[in-house]
Amino acid sequence: MRALLITFAAASAAAALGQFSGTYAAKEGAPQQWSINANHTLIWGGTPYMPVGLRIDGSPEEVARAKAAGFQDVIVDLPAGGTNWSATLKALEASNMRYLVSISSLAPMAEGVAVEPAGYRIVGLTKPQKLNITLPGSSSTLIVVVNRRDASVASVSRQPVINGQLTIDVKPIAELEQVVLLYPRMRSLQQIDLWDALDEHRDRLLTTLRSHANGPGLRGIVNPLGRLATWERADPRFVPTSPYFRYEFASYLKQKYKTVETAMKAWSMATANIDSFEQLARLAPLWSGPSRGIPQLWDTDSDKLFTCNNARSLVWTDIQDAITGAAVRRYQRFVSAIQTVAQVPVVQEWAGWSPMYEAPSPAISGIGMRAVGTSPSALLQSGSRATSSLLRWTRPGWLVATDVEPGSDDAAASQLSNVLDDLSSLGARGWFLRSTKDSVMKAMAAQAARANDGSLAQYSPQALYYPESAFNPAVPQQLPGGRWWLPSPASGNRIDLGSNYYAYRYNDGVQSYTALWSSLPAARVKLRLLDTKSPTFSSLDGTSPEPKIKKDGIEVSVGPIPLIIAGTDEVPIPEPAYVETMSKVNQLIAMAEKNRVDMTEYAYLFRDALSAFERSPGGAFPEMRREYGRITSRLALYSWIEAETSKDNNFSEVMQSAGCSGGAALALRTQLASPADGYYSEYSLPVRTQLDSELWIAARIPADQRQNVVVNLAGQNFTIQGEPVSLYGQGFGWYRLGVTKLGGRQTKLRLSVIGGSADLAFDTFVIYPGSFQPKGVAIPDAIVFATGPVKKGG
Repeated sequence: MRALLITFAAASAAAALGQFSGTYAAKEGAPQQWSINANHTLIWGGTPYMPVGLRIDGSPEEVARAKAAGFQDVIVDLPAGGTNWSATLKALEASNMRYLVSISSLAPMAEGVAVEPAGYRIVGLTKPQKLNITLPGSSSTLIVVVNRRDASVASVSRQPVINGQLTIDVKPIAELEQVVLLYPRMRSLQQIDLWDALDEHRDRLLTTLRSHANGPGLRGIVNPLGRLATWERADPRFVPTSPYFRYEFASYLKQKYKTVETAMKAWSMATANIDSFEQLARLAPLWSGPSRGIPQLWDTDSDKLFTCNNARSLVWTDIQDAITGAAVRRYQRFVSAIQTVAQVPVVQEWAGWSPMYEAPSPAISGIGMRAVGTSPSALLQSGSRATSSLLRWTRPGWLVATDVEPGSDDAAASQLSNVLDDLSSLGARGWFLRSTKDSVMKAMAAQAARANDGSLAQYSPQALYYPESAFNPAVPQQLPGGRWWLPSPASGNRIDLGSNYYAYRYNDGVQSYTALWSSLPAARVKLRLLDTKSPTFSSLDGTSPEPKIKKDGIEVSVGPIPLIIAGTDEVPIPEPAYVETMSKVNQLIAMAEKNRVDMTEYAYLFRDALSAFERSPGGAFPEMRREYGRITSRLALYSWIEAETSKDNNFSEVMQSAGCSGGAALALRTQLASPADGYYSEYSLPVRTQLDSELWIAARIPADQRQNVVVNLAGQNFTIQGEPVSLYGQGFGWYRLGVTKLGGRQTKLRLSVIGGSADLAFDTFVIYPGSFQPKGVAIPDAIVFATGPVKKGG
């Protein structure tokens, strides 16, 4: 049973599929056999190769610096075109160093249409005016002017962009507000060109590799595509216009739908002006996400628009499936060509849940782990995803920490040994430091003995996975039994079980389970379930949870170590969580009655959910928790404001995000210069206390954009000063803004963002009397609750 719920067993996969291996013939010396064993270790010439090295730029001077610092192994960054290769490789070989070459030039990026109506959007146009818009890198732009009142299209045109500048004349009628949506043709910043430019890049790199004879020190090629931004399947926002892409897309549509009519039906469009798959392959959707854009398909050659039902259309699904298929297929051919010439392992650094390595058996030999941060938790958070991707392969792969950046202060040197211990436990079988600070390099060189630790080559971590949205309470860490808790791109979410129990659902198409644990010592707990025959229970440490069927559930042992429940789609509800929620609601309603606060509606809805609990515990309990949250917010002295509830804002959209409070956040994703007054979001709220109160904001804000965020509360401006705490979900965290004291009965809060392009998301504001201790999306208690027997009924 344990094998079902934990992970793919690397050793079993290796035995079934054989080792990933090759032969390297250097220009001098006998050919060297290499292979990758089941424990993610590169075996070179029969010996484990686990380098402790430095990452450097490609130059003889950098090679000399690494050698002088005591390093025998390096990753050297060199461009695909061959600049500095000869001198750098000559210096490496003369120093008898071992090295991996990382391709440092930019990856080839696709040309096409950026479909970001939330990001290329100008609002508030009520008078005739001329707009001058900066669109760097764009050749032309489709301009759609929309009447905001009824979302009708006022005009459509395509204009050239001259030297990065676009000029538009807008002429609203009768001062009715208009919105301008822009769809620029440009080179993407995220979508790799898998077509024409990939072939050019491949030929350039192959020429460079062939013209520099293999030296005896070469051990691998890193990032054969070059440097690339994060690329993931989610949230598609770009349509390539390469003729090669269109040819592949048309072939994909023909194979999937057989007839043009069937394809148009799937895309929820009806027109007599399209009669071929080639015409369909030229269309770009003019919406992205649930709330922005228009329900039209744009023929990017003729500029004709075709109406469709965007809520039902599968066009984005088909575009992304075609791109993903091309990524897997063409990247595999690309890597095979590189491997044929270089004859060494090819490693791709982790850069998002990419189809290049998010496959059971990808083309590459291994994954590069980037571990960046000034604290152990930050380093694990950044490095854990590479381990997650590689452990889910069905064949061996080399896991090497290609970019370890622990900071440059004195603490970085002192904690480096512990950092490498953690990365080794995570599965790293090679470690390369990026640093120019003498003390940190000296500390790294002192770790050279790790290269000879043969026990690491005989060990592989095993994993328990959680969906990204369940981050906090689940976090990357080592669990009892030698397992690691790791994030994955699987579907699922955390489950709210109150203050003492935690859980999440996980489903990746292979495994499906609920993980459940408690902050209390291990104890026998009854889980409320209707189906008591199907569920299976497993523990991570090998002990039996000793399930016993009861009248209305199953009793098991639950403690701090996650318990895995499989074989059922029901959400198990611990009886103590059910009792706690009823007790707290009873006490809150009693307090409301005492203070003459009307709770009729909330009490009714809670009792309605409570009455359904016996029939469907897993279905009713989330409703009970939701009403508990509403009652708490009504009675608390603190204010908990969901950012997405703003009725007055010029932000991009409300973004659905399972890991956020309330399942949504207010997003600002723009590629344009901000309006004269910046972007804003306003809120009116009652003053609940006149005590000194802390102001906090929960948000996803890149470090380089934090200085652009200002929160004004009751006329006082607050800015972000420090790093976020209590991180959760997909990149969110809490920022403390300061302390204030409010007066009167009502006050206003205004969130402002100034500056140019931005990619931010705001989840929650909290105004809290006293000291607020954030715990992810968990709302604080409204009162100090009494413990003891509870009366059923709410």
